[in-house]
Amino acid sequence: MPTFDCFPLLPLEVRRRIWELAMEPRQIVYGEEPPAYRQCP
Repeated sequence: MPTFDCFPLLPLEVRRRIWELAMEPRQIVYGEEPPAYRQCP
């Protein structure tokens, strides 16, 4: 994987946006589980 050595020199707003776009969204389930998770095969 190539590296971008100048990343720390970018403005903070640009670095934050890059991190937002690079990370996969997380889905956190709390409370009751959706019905699809309760079904047994």
